[in-house]
Amino acid sequence: MVPLFYITAPFTPLCPAPFIQYPRHVSPLNNTIAAMQPERRKLAQFRNRVLSQWRLAEPVLLPYTAPPWPQQVQKLGWKPDPFDTYCDRCGVHVGPNEVDDRGCSHCRGSRPPWDQFVRLSSYEGEMVGWIHQIKFTRFTSLAEIMGRTLGERLLQAGLDGSRALVVPMPTTWRRRVVRGIDHAGDIARGVSRGSGGRLTCLMKRKHCPSQRTLPASGRIRNAGKAAFSLPGRPDLKGWDVILVDDVCTTGATLRAAARVLKKAGPDMLWVAVLAVSDEDARRARRLHRSARS
Repeated sequence: MVPLFYITAPFTPLCPAPFIQYPRHVSPLNNTIAAMQPERRKLAQFRNRVLSQWRLAEPVLLPYTAPPWPQQVQKLGWKPDPFDTYCDRCGVHVGPNEVDDRGCSHCRGSRPPWDQFVRLSSYEGEMVGWIHQIKFTRFTSLAEIMGRTLGERLLQAGLDGSRALVVPMPTTWRRRVVRGIDHAGDIARGVSRGSGGRLTCLMKRKHCPSQRTLPASGRIRNAGKAAFSLPGRPDLKGWDVILVDDVCTTGATLRAAARVLKKAGPDMLWVAVLAVSDEDARRARRLHRSARS
C-alpha cells in the first residue's frame, strides 16, 4: 500500500531545504554602540527625573499606614522581655524567685509536653496592635521581622541553630483562604532566618472553629478536635524542634501539637511565640472593654 504522503505530495522533499541568508552590509559594532549611547543616556536621564519626582510625591500620595517596625521599636523603646521575667516552662509572667526546677505556680502541678518556652513579651500594649496587623491586614513582612527577633532570642536562650528544625503551627486551607495569610508560617520563616534552623512544615491539622471565637473553657475541647498529625511519621532523633505560633492564650493548641511532635523523638522540643496572654493581662483587657462599652 502506498503511503498517503506520496499521493498527496509526491514532489515534496523528504528533508527541508537549508535556509539561505544572502549577505548584507553590517555596520561595525563599535559604531552601532556609539550611535546608541546618546539615546540610552537620554532615556536614563528621563527615567531618573521621573523616579525622583515619584519619590517626592509618594509619601504624600501613599503615606505609611504604619512606620517600619524597627522605627516603632526605637521610638517606643520596646525590648523583648528578659528571660527572668517569665517562666521558661509555660511562658507566664513571674516575679523574682517565683520559678524553680519544677516551674512556676502556674505550671508546677502539670508537665508541659515541651522542654523550653521562649517568648518576646506579654500580649498587651503595642504587641496586641502588631499581632493584629499581622493577622488581619496580612502584614507578612512584619511577621517575618518579628520572627527573626524571636529566632535571635532562641539563640540567646541556648538553641543550637545548626541542628534545629523550625515547625510552624499548621493551619487549614479554609482558614488560609479566609485570612489571606499563614501568619504562623511567616513568623516561622523569620525564626528560621534569625536562628539558622531549617524551616519545615511537618504537621497537618483538621479544620475546627477558631480558638479566638471560643471562651477559655471551650478551647481545650476544641484543640482536641484539631487532630494534629505528622504525615510520613518522620524520625526527629538528633534534632531540636521549635514549634512556632503567634500567641499562647490557654496553651491548649500548643499542647495538642507538641504532644504529636514529642512522639517523633526530638532531642529537645522548644515552643516559641511572639506573645503570651497572661490571666492578669486578659482580665485587664476585659475590664478595659467593659469600661469602653
